[in-house]
Amino acid sequence: MASHELKTPLTSIKLYTDIIERKMKHYHDREIQKIIDKNQEQIRRLQILVDDLLDVSRIQTGKLTFQKEIFDIHSVIQDTIELTKEAAAHHPIVYNRGKPVLVYADKFRIYQVLTNLITNAVKYSPKNSEIIIVTEVADKQVIVSVQDSGIGIPESEHEKIFERLYQVFESADQKSPGFGMGLFISKEIIRKHKGKIWVESEPGKGSTFYISLPLAKKPS
Repeated sequence: MASHELKTPLTSIKLYTDIIERKMKHYHDREIQKIIDKNQEQIRRLQILVDDLLDVSRIQTGKLTFQKEIFDIHSVIQDTIELTKEAAAHHPIVYNRGKPVLVYADKFRIYQVLTNLITNAVKYSPKNSEIIIVTEVADKQVIVSVQDSGIGIPESEHEKIFERLYQVFESADQKSPGFGMGLFISKEIIRKHKGKIWVESEPGKGSTFYISLPLAKKPS
């Protein structure tokens, strides 16, 4: 109920900010534009937090819905990279798109998981360090990995980070709000797709997060 109540004023704030931004473009005031940009970023972060709260509630009540279809996993990875370019402006993303790999899944939910993994990689890595995305097919599964060269995670925390509201540490820049829900939601999404999510990491040596999804069955 609280999450739904937050969405209404947040939508209004976003609408009014968009109107202000359109009107101010005629004045070409860089300082005001910077303020508007920062405001838009804070709104975006709040929207993510509210959406995460709603998803956690849906998971707990068994109401997280999925609209599955057959699609090429590479296309969703590419779309995710494009849509996270602004957040990853100081982190080159290395990704070589291969031949089509078809999965039967909810495209939006897989995009949600990939977005979480990429933004986490950015959040916990030094500026200008690469984020490397790799896909491979094995045992009727496609495995997607997101590798960073950030601060790393102790082995004792590898399972705990996927628990609800669990956080190992703050981000390097101390500016990214979060309640430790992203990986918990991602785990539940992947689990509902009969896949797996895990991490390989050591402190000071970066982290590589993996997700696996079953390949789409060929029509008989």
